[in-house]
Amino acid sequence: MDDFLYYVYMLSPGLIVVLINEYVGSYHKPRYTNIEKILISIIFSLPVLIGNLFIVAIKYGSLESANLDKLLEEIYTLSGLLFYTVSSLLLAGVVSYCWNSYVRDWSIDFINKIRLKKGKAGLNKNSIVWEDAFHQNDAQAVEVMLKEGSVFGSPVNVSENVSEERCLLLSVSQEVEAIVKKYKIPLEKVYVDTKSGIAVKIFNTDEFKKAYKTEKNKIIY
Repeated sequence: MDDFLYYVYMLSPGLIVVLINEYVGSYHKPRYTNIEKILISIIFSLPVLIGNLFIVAIKYGSLESANLDKLLEEIYTLSGLLFYTVSSLLLAGVVSYCWNSYVRDWSIDFINKIRLKKGKAGLNKNSIVWEDAFHQNDAQAVEVMLKEGSVFGSPVNVSENVSEERCLLLSVSQEVEAIVKKYKIPLEKVYVDTKSGIAVKIFNTDEFKKAYKTEKNKIIY
Protein backbone atom coordinates (compact mmCIF):
# COMPACT_ATOMS: atom_id res chain seq x y z
CA MET A 1 0.00 0.00 0.00
CA ASP A 2 2.85 2.37 0.85
CA ASP A 3 4.49 1.65 -2.50
CA PHE A 4 1.21 2.32 -4.32
CA LEU A 5 0.77 5.69 -2.60
CA TYR A 6 4.39 6.51 -3.32
CA TYR A 7 4.00 5.83 -7.05
CA VAL A 8 0.76 7.82 -7.20
CA TYR A 9 2.43 10.74 -5.44
CA MET A 10 5.43 10.64 -7.74
CA LEU A 11 3.39 10.37 -10.96
CA SER A 12 0.80 13.02 -10.07
CA PRO A 13 3.02 16.02 -11.02
CA GLY A 14 3.63 14.50 -14.46
CA LEU A 15 -0.10 13.96 -14.96
CA ILE A 16 -0.71 17.60 -14.00
CA VAL A 17 1.84 18.71 -16.60
CA VAL A 18 0.11 16.54 -19.23
CA LEU A 19 -3.29 18.08 -18.38
CA ILE A 20 -1.85 21.61 -18.52
CA ASN A 21 -0.26 20.84 -21.89
CA GLU A 22 -3.60 19.64 -23.25
CA TYR A 23 -5.31 22.91 -22.33
CA VAL A 24 -2.36 25.05 -23.43
CA GLY A 25 -2.48 23.34 -26.81
CA SER A 26 0.67 21.22 -26.95
CA TYR A 27 -1.52 18.37 -28.11
CA HIS A 28 -5.21 17.54 -28.05
CA LYS A 29 -6.91 14.92 -25.91
CA PRO A 30 -7.48 12.00 -28.33
CA ARG A 31 -3.89 12.03 -29.55
CA TYR A 32 -2.41 9.64 -26.94
CA THR A 33 -3.67 6.44 -25.33
CA ASN A 34 -3.79 6.11 -21.53
CA ILE A 35 -0.62 3.99 -21.52
CA GLU A 36 1.22 6.60 -23.56
CA LYS A 37 0.02 9.35 -21.20
CA ILE A 38 1.37 7.39 -18.22
CA LEU A 39 4.77 7.07 -19.93
CA ILE A 40 4.77 10.79 -20.75
CA SER A 41 3.77 11.52 -17.13
CA ILE A 42 6.78 9.55 -15.89
CA ILE A 43 9.08 11.67 -18.10
CA PHE A 44 7.52 14.93 -16.89
CA SER A 45 7.65 13.73 -13.27
CA LEU A 46 11.44 13.32 -13.35
CA PRO A 47 12.30 17.07 -13.25
CA VAL A 48 9.77 17.52 -10.42
CA LEU A 49 11.37 14.65 -8.52
CA ILE A 50 14.83 16.14 -9.06
CA GLY A 51 13.54 19.50 -7.83
CA ASN A 52 12.13 17.93 -4.66
CA LEU A 53 15.40 16.08 -4.04
CA PHE A 54 17.22 19.39 -4.41
CA ILE A 55 14.88 20.88 -1.76
CA VAL A 56 15.72 17.96 0.56
CA ALA A 57 19.43 18.61 0.02
CA ILE A 58 18.97 22.30 0.90
CA LYS A 59 16.94 21.42 4.00
CA TYR A 60 19.59 19.06 5.39
CA GLY A 61 22.54 21.00 4.02
CA SER A 62 24.06 18.04 2.23
CA LEU A 63 23.84 16.56 -1.27
CA GLU A 64 24.11 13.11 0.31
CA SER A 65 20.65 13.68 1.81
CA ALA A 66 19.16 14.06 -1.66
CA ASN A 67 17.89 10.51 -2.03
CA LEU A 68 14.52 8.81 -2.36
CA ASP A 69 14.64 7.28 1.13
CA LYS A 70 15.02 10.69 2.77
CA LEU A 71 12.26 12.14 0.56
CA LEU A 72 9.97 9.26 1.58
CA GLU A 73 10.64 9.99 5.24
CA GLU A 74 9.59 13.58 4.65
CA ILE A 75 6.42 12.60 2.79
CA TYR A 76 5.27 10.17 5.50
CA THR A 77 4.82 13.06 7.94
CA LEU A 78 1.76 15.32 7.59
CA SER A 79 3.78 18.53 7.42
CA GLY A 80 6.18 16.98 4.92
CA LEU A 81 3.29 15.67 2.78
CA LEU A 82 1.69 19.11 2.63
CA PHE A 83 4.98 20.86 1.92
CA TYR A 84 6.08 18.54 -0.88
CA THR A 85 2.59 18.47 -2.38
CA VAL A 86 2.74 22.25 -2.73
CA SER A 87 6.32 22.13 -4.02
CA SER A 88 5.37 19.43 -6.55
CA LEU A 89 2.47 21.52 -7.84
CA LEU A 90 4.70 24.58 -8.21
CA LEU A 91 7.44 22.58 -9.90
CA ALA A 92 4.87 21.00 -12.24
CA GLY A 93 3.82 24.51 -13.26
CA VAL A 94 7.45 25.48 -13.90
CA VAL A 95 8.05 22.33 -15.97
CA SER A 96 4.92 22.97 -18.03
CA TYR A 97 5.90 26.61 -18.59
CA CYS A 98 9.43 25.70 -19.70
CA TRP A 99 8.13 22.94 -21.97
CA ASN A 100 5.55 25.13 -23.72
CA SER A 101 7.72 28.26 -23.85
CA TYR A 102 11.08 26.82 -24.87
CA VAL A 103 11.61 23.08 -25.12
CA ARG A 104 8.66 22.17 -27.37
CA ASP A 105 9.42 24.86 -29.98
CA TRP A 106 13.11 23.94 -29.94
CA SER A 107 12.31 20.23 -30.43
CA ILE A 108 9.96 20.98 -33.35
CA ASP A 109 12.58 23.27 -34.94
CA PHE A 110 15.12 20.48 -34.61
CA ILE A 111 12.76 17.90 -36.16
CA ASN A 112 11.85 20.31 -38.97
CA LYS A 113 15.51 20.80 -39.87
CA ILE A 114 15.81 17.04 -40.36
CA ARG A 115 12.53 16.85 -42.32
CA LEU A 116 13.45 19.77 -44.59
CA LYS A 117 16.84 18.22 -45.23
CA LYS A 118 15.02 15.10 -46.41
CA GLY A 119 12.74 17.17 -48.64
CA LYS A 120 9.65 16.86 -46.44
CA ALA A 121 7.33 19.63 -45.25
CA GLY A 122 7.95 20.95 -41.74
CA LEU A 123 5.65 20.15 -38.84
CA ASN A 124 3.23 22.75 -37.53
CA LYS A 125 4.11 24.16 -34.10
CA ASN A 126 0.44 24.04 -33.10
CA SER A 127 -1.10 20.64 -32.57
CA ILE A 128 -4.23 21.12 -34.67
CA VAL A 129 -5.44 23.36 -37.50
CA TRP A 130 -8.34 24.57 -35.33
CA GLU A 131 -5.90 26.29 -32.99
CA ASP A 132 -4.06 27.94 -35.88
CA ALA A 133 -7.31 29.31 -37.26
CA PHE A 134 -9.25 30.52 -34.21
CA HIS A 135 -7.17 30.50 -31.02
CA GLN A 136 -5.33 33.72 -31.84
CA ASN A 137 -5.70 36.58 -29.37
CA ASP A 138 -7.01 39.03 -31.96
CA ALA A 139 -10.25 40.31 -33.49
CA GLN A 140 -11.39 38.25 -36.46
CA ALA A 141 -14.06 38.58 -39.10
CA VAL A 142 -15.37 35.25 -40.36
CA GLU A 143 -18.12 33.86 -42.56
CA VAL A 144 -19.36 30.38 -41.69
CA MET A 145 -20.59 28.56 -44.79
CA LEU A 146 -23.56 26.35 -43.90
CA LYS A 147 -25.82 24.22 -46.06
CA GLU A 148 -28.70 26.66 -45.48
CA GLY A 149 -26.59 29.74 -46.19
CA SER A 150 -23.81 31.66 -44.47
CA VAL A 151 -23.35 33.49 -41.17
CA PHE A 152 -20.98 36.42 -40.56
CA GLY A 153 -19.52 37.30 -37.18
CA SER A 154 -16.52 37.77 -34.94
CA PRO A 155 -15.56 34.79 -32.73
CA VAL A 156 -15.83 35.63 -29.02
CA ASN A 157 -15.50 32.04 -27.82
CA VAL A 158 -14.29 28.82 -29.41
CA SER A 159 -14.23 25.22 -28.27
CA GLU A 160 -11.02 24.18 -26.51
CA ASN A 161 -8.30 21.92 -27.87
CA VAL A 162 -9.37 19.10 -25.54
CA SER A 163 -12.91 19.15 -26.95
CA GLU A 164 -13.74 16.82 -29.83
CA GLU A 165 -16.48 19.20 -31.00
CA ARG A 166 -15.63 22.28 -33.04
CA CYS A 167 -17.91 25.18 -32.10
CA LEU A 168 -17.76 28.97 -32.59
CA LEU A 169 -19.67 31.65 -30.69
CA LEU A 170 -20.04 34.68 -32.97
CA SER A 171 -20.97 38.26 -32.07
CA VAL A 172 -22.16 41.38 -33.98
CA SER A 173 -23.05 39.29 -37.01
CA GLN A 174 -24.84 42.02 -39.01
CA GLU A 175 -22.20 44.63 -38.22
CA VAL A 176 -19.35 42.36 -39.33
CA GLU A 177 -21.19 41.46 -42.53
CA ALA A 178 -21.80 45.13 -43.35
CA ILE A 179 -18.14 46.09 -42.80
CA VAL A 180 -16.77 43.16 -44.80
CA LYS A 181 -19.01 43.92 -47.77
CA LYS A 182 -18.71 47.71 -47.63
CA TYR A 183 -14.92 47.83 -47.37
CA LYS A 184 -14.37 44.67 -49.43
CA ILE A 185 -12.14 43.08 -46.76
CA PRO A 186 -9.89 40.56 -48.57
CA LEU A 187 -10.23 36.88 -47.83
CA GLU A 188 -7.12 35.55 -46.07
CA LYS A 189 -7.78 31.91 -45.16
CA VAL A 190 -10.49 29.25 -45.37
CA TYR A 191 -10.89 26.67 -42.61
CA VAL A 192 -12.51 23.49 -43.94
CA ASP A 193 -13.90 20.73 -41.71
CA THR A 194 -13.57 17.70 -43.95
CA LYS A 195 -15.80 15.62 -41.66
CA SER A 196 -18.85 17.91 -41.60
CA GLY A 197 -18.19 19.72 -44.90
CA ILE A 198 -18.49 23.15 -43.24
CA ALA A 199 -16.11 25.90 -44.34
CA VAL A 200 -15.22 29.09 -42.46
CA LYS A 201 -13.87 32.05 -44.41
CA ILE A 202 -11.39 34.13 -42.40
CA PHE A 203 -10.94 37.70 -43.61
CA ASN A 204 -7.81 39.83 -43.22
CA THR A 205 -7.69 40.85 -39.57
CA ASP A 206 -5.68 44.06 -39.99
CA GLU A 207 -7.96 45.37 -42.75
CA PHE A 208 -11.05 44.47 -40.74
CA LYS A 209 -9.81 46.26 -37.62
CA LYS A 210 -9.02 49.41 -39.63
CA ALA A 211 -12.48 49.38 -41.20
CA TYR A 212 -14.12 48.69 -37.85
CA LYS A 213 -12.37 51.69 -36.24
CA THR A 214 -13.37 53.88 -39.17
CA GLU A 215 -17.02 52.94 -38.74
CA LYS A 216 -16.88 53.53 -34.97
CA ASN A 217 -15.32 56.99 -35.47
CA LYS A 218 -18.12 57.89 -37.90
CA ILE A 219 -20.69 57.02 -35.24
CA ILE A 220 -18.89 59.08 -32.58
CA TYR A 221 -18.45 62.16 -34.76
